[in-house]
Amino acid sequence: MVLYFAYGSNLLLSQIRERINNSNLNPSYIAFVPNSKLIFSRESIKQKGGVASYENCEGNRLWGAVFELTDDEKSKLDSKEGVKRLSAKEYEDTKIEVTKINETKIWVTTYVANKTGAYLPSQYYMDIIIRGAIDCSLPNYYIEELKHITTNGVQ
Repeated sequence: MVLYFAYGSNLLLSQIRERINNSNLNPSYIAFVPNSKLIFSRESIKQKGGVASYENCEGNRLWGAVFELTDDEKSKLDSKEGVKRLSAKEYEDTKIEVTKINETKIWVTTYVANKTGAYLPSQYYMDIIIRGAIDCSLPNYYIEELKHITTNGVQ
């Protein structure tokens, strides 16, 4: 079993379920990365703008959902995120400590985008993240913060 922390488009349950071929997947925990914030540091043609990553930011919380994946499901997700592509990895798989709502700390794996700059996400992509945050019952204040992220306007 692999504990995977989703904070971007993989929060959308229909997307992550399709990517790993498990229609019954649901979050096991809601958690946050302390002193971190959502950024868009790599451009994606598919997503029509910047895609999610995170960086240190004192006092902020990056909220997300923790999913329990089998090794096979994690491998499928790695493939979708471009982790295994040797020539141009899109995301790095990394281990981080997150804090659950009950303040328990756990180690999880997550993806961090290979940074190539600073980009605005498309409205299309932000809508996916927002719908996912709602799917996973992230805190309302955080969902409101997501709704106020400046986009490039592309639907």
